[in-house]
Amino acid sequence: MKGNDPAFVEAARLVKKFFPESTSFISEVGLDWDAFLGAMMTANYEADYSCCPFRNPTDPDLGLAQKGGLDGEEDEVYSRLLSHAEFTPSGRAVVILDAIGNEGWSTEQCPPFICASQAVPQRISEIACFGQSRDTIFVFESGESLLVDHDERVHWARSNVNQQWKKACEPSHAREPAVGPVSSGESSPPAP
Repeated sequence: MKGNDPAFVEAARLVKKFFPESTSFISEVGLDWDAFLGAMMTANYEADYSCCPFRNPTDPDLGLAQKGGLDGEEDEVYSRLLSHAEFTPSGRAVVILDAIGNEGWSTEQCPPFICASQAVPQRISEIACFGQSRDTIFVFESGESLLVDHDERVHWARSNVNQQWKKACEPSHAREPAVGPVSSGESSPPAP
């Protein structure tokens, strides 16, 4: 992702905000998938290479290929990836479609976009995000990030700094304020 276009500038700003570990990995000239991967590796990072056609026997295989991998409609693949990473993103999402490597395409023709996390499946259903020669990054306001690289390796991480994802995973009763003590045996007067 490169450029001075407002879409690129705003996407970079929000990526730094949502996934603070990326701040030192985003340069003035842009954000590349491999640099962002470096930021992910400093956080709560996992990877699954099971869909990679060039996978070595020692590469991580967490069974994504057996669940359907990256085959299917874009929104189906996206839902499968969220389930596999055990993500329930909330807030806004930044989607960076790095299409370099496809003849006739450039990052200017595939600008990043920002939308509500729940709107991502609808937005990507019209765009080819997954597959060889594509690097796609999803960064969520809740502190989660997901990267599918051009070799169909899947990487995901939860920010150690932005821990809103922990709040989203808490049971609702743990987030509710405590109720004051109930007086013993006394009843409250009826409301007027």
